Amino acid sequence: MRMIIGMILGCLLTIGAVYARDSMATSTVATGTNASTSEMIVNWDVAEREWTELKADVHTAWLKLKASSNPVLIVIGEPGADRTRDLLIKSQTLYH
Repeated sequence: MRMIIGMILGCLLTIGAVYARDSMATSTVATGTNASTSEMIVNWDVAEREWTELKADVHTAWLKLKASSNPVLIVIGEPGADRTRDLLIKSQTLYH
């Protein structure tokens, strides 16, 4: 358990350090005469677009998984006049 938490914290620390370095490289404050010319490590616009697509894909997959696990109600026999009584007596649940 500690290893998993350490891996998650390590990833967050790495992303935070890269973000801080990139924001300092493109900062208007750091572009004075003593500022070094350096490029960004991460293209944050592309990263944001990929993150948005990933969230949408995961949401779609979750909805498909959720829909496939719902039971389907199949009515056997002819429906009678009293529909609720008919469903309780002549129905069965099938799973896909």
